[in-house]
Amino acid sequence: MRYVCFKHIKYILNNLELYQEYKEEMREFFIKKKGKKVKQKRIVEYFWFVAIVNNNKNRIKVVISKIDWWDNFEFVSVVPYWKMEWYSKLFFEEKA
Repeated sequence: MRYVCFKHIKYILNNLELYQEYKEEMREFFIKKKGKKVKQKRIVEYFWFVAIVNNNKNRIKVVISKIDWWDNFEFVSVVPYWKMEWYSKLFFEEKA
């Protein structure tokens, strides 16, 4: 199912202007300083973009990360969600 979602990633990232979820965490990296590898902690930011595709039937979540000293973003993952019909039946009809 994830491979089917890959064709929608470019469309989602080009058309969405705001991210839906955000997370920061500290991670350790090996950085070269004066020819030696040094272990340093850096802030990593994660951005989640959620979009509904295929005529309002499927939701796709795209995860992108950015490390504080890099200028570019890095693709992390794509997460498929359930069909909206199943999702709405499970959560909205049973509780009502």
